[in-house]
Amino acid sequence: MPLKYFDVHCHVFPDAVAPKAVAALTKHYGLPWECTGTFSDLSRSLKQAGIDKAVVLSSATRPDQVEHINDYLSSFVSDSILALGTLHPDYPDCKHELKRMMELGLSGLKFHSDFLGIPVDDIRMMRIFEIIPPDMPVMLHAGDEKLDFSAPRRIANVLDHFPHLNNVIAAHMGGYSAWDEAWRTLVGRKVWFDTSSTFWKISAEKVKEMVLAHGVDRILFGTDYPAVSHVHGIADTGSLDLPQEQLEMIFYKNAERLFHTALS
Repeated sequence: MPLKYFDVHCHVFPDAVAPKAVAALTKHYGLPWECTGTFSDLSRSLKQAGIDKAVVLSSATRPDQVEHINDYLSSFVSDSILALGTLHPDYPDCKHELKRMMELGLSGLKFHSDFLGIPVDDIRMMRIFEIIPPDMPVMLHAGDEKLDFSAPRRIANVLDHFPHLNNVIAAHMGGYSAWDEAWRTLVGRKVWFDTSSTFWKISAEKVKEMVLAHGVDRILFGTDYPAVSHVHGIADTGSLDLPQEQLEMIFYKNAERLFHTALS
């Protein structure tokens, strides 16, 4: 029986903005991104790889971006596309916008503290975490060797302060380029990891060790499109050399369970 695929980590940008956004991300991470980041190119990549479902997301870096981003992402929601909205600590009424997001059909939240320039465990962020429903997925960019705003230990602080949050996702296996700290502070805790933007930096053997130590039932497939195409993303996660049953969990079943719980 062929595998199914559910990518929980796809960025998408308006056509006019995409070239500039991808160029800026390429410069920041020092990694040439494979794809263009437009929705039409995302659709092509999904189809080429046979992806069944995907989550699109973006993060506001200014409060005036919040509503525009949430409206934009909600326009893609369908049977096969889910979307995570965003908030900003300086947005005037996060509680109202969170309610509006849910009415728009958005499935959760995404924050990128490095681009916000605000530590994920800052009191301003804590005020947002306080109002999030327990089962809502909350994806956090995790770790960067250049910056400290999204350090894994800070995400651990969020988990400590808000044990009611059942579906925090620490992207990039819990610590993009800060995996040693992720091992110490996040592995084995009640937090999801996704596989996005990991394999280019550490070996599949190291990723596999982390997957097994954390628990296969808490690992989600993510590509970080447009960083890599879906064909390459599937190949990366497939290189973990895990039994078929465990790959099915990572590629599809865990995400299906997570979002079914959140949306039911």
